[in-house]
Amino acid sequence: MESNDGKFQASEVSASQHVLVCALHELGSLVQRLGSSASPLVAEPAAGIIEPVVSVLIHPSHAARLAASWCLGSIAVALPSQLSPLLDRCMERMEKLKNSPEAISGYSSALAALLGGVYQCPLGIPHVKGKVRMYFLYYFT
Repeated sequence: MESNDGKFQASEVSASQHVLVCALHELGSLVQRLGSSASPLVAEPAAGIIEPVVSVLIHPSHAARLAASWCLGSIAVALPSQLSPLLDRCMERMEKLKNSPEAISGYSSALAALLGGVYQCPLGIPHVKGKVRMYFLYYFT
């Protein structure tokens, strides 16, 4: 899986990205169709789907990072109560991993997907939080 120096090998990245893109697309579609019925999948710490999806945001493949971003956006639209915590989580991790190009790419696309889904959420997000997010996106991109 990893070479001796801890980096992913090119053939493994190529093979895993296709699987990840398909799986994340299906997961996002499923959560969208389930709507609020999917909250046990997200809320339970042991069986939660958020952490595995977020972990793909630093994958070496750009396609896998974009698929994870779209999946998080789908989760936020289906479960609007997750929107604000997901925004906070992505901002914190992007700040923590700001020296990694993959992390900046993955977390900024996730933030864009989450902010893009705000209009579909009935209550949106607090106004001040949206302003901070846009400043943060401008600062890091």
